[in-house]
Amino acid sequence: MNHLGKSCPVCNTPFNNEDDIVVCPECGTPYHRSCYEKQGECVYKDLHGVSDFKNDSEETSSDNSAVCPVCGNTNAPDALFCNKCGTSLTNQSNGNFYDRRSMMFDPMAGVNPEEILDNGITAGEAAKYVKVNTPYYIRVFNNISKSGRSKFNFAALIFSGGWMLYRKQYLKGAIITAIVAILMIGSTFLSYTYSGKITAEVFETAGLTSQSTAADMQSHFVDLNNAISALPFEKKLLYWLPILMDISRYTISIIIGFTANRRYYRHCINEIASIKQTNTDDELKASEALQTSGGVNTKIAICLLVCLMIISYLPMFLS
Repeated sequence: MNHLGKSCPVCNTPFNNEDDIVVCPECGTPYHRSCYEKQGECVYKDLHGVSDFKNDSEETSSDNSAVCPVCGNTNAPDALFCNKCGTSLTNQSNGNFYDRRSMMFDPMAGVNPEEILDNGITAGEAAKYVKVNTPYYIRVFNNISKSGRSKFNFAALIFSGGWMLYRKQYLKGAIITAIVAILMIGSTFLSYTYSGKITAEVFETAGLTSQSTAADMQSHFVDLNNAISALPFEKKLLYWLPILMDISRYTISIIIGFTANRRYYRHCINEIASIKQTNTDDELKASEALQTSGGVNTKIAICLLVCLMIISYLPMFLS
């Protein structure tokens, strides 16, 4: 019989998978072996003769509560993680709650919730903090912790500072977003205001038009270089500046794509450690703080998309 979710009537401690459990031969009440030996008899001995006696081992849960396979804690029916120890509650088949055959359906991606990542922080605690897309990030975090290797983050490449703000890395995200926005606005504004006219002038000097093909430009490559070299310093600067701004913006995005997962890993570890330190004497409060402090900021993501559209088209009206 599975006694998870029930407590020993002697010590009142919930049973878990590793406990040595014995049951009363008369009524079936479960005990820790050591507790039963210490007690010497069933605590319900005087009730064994009562016809309507019903002990805890015969009771069944009517609310379909999710029982943690590690600590025996009873959780809400729709809970993904144990509220006490952070264990995944979605894959407990065959007694193996992190069976890799069901990894794609497991928020822990096959990683043991009790696995220590860094600074005493467990994978289960990290999953509570991450919340969204935990299979990807917990697997990445585990790889960083064990081997130092990480994956390239394509979402961070595309959205750079916006991705960081979405993942609640507000200070760094705000700085990167501001830099990228300035580069984007500056490049677009200079292109529409100055660079377009200078490019038309260069083409005309080189004997090309706006309808010229790539093959035409290749055949007039020397003429194009000479035309650009002949430009005054101010025009030459305005010609190259938007290109340099775009290159800088793309370089920032690529760097963030390569480093995003490591930065987010360190951010999560530091934030979780701070939460645990603040709530040292109250595990339940610390667990609740993890649930409310982490996750993502969807509102800021939507706001950034709107701002990106405005930034993209605003220079056209200012030029």
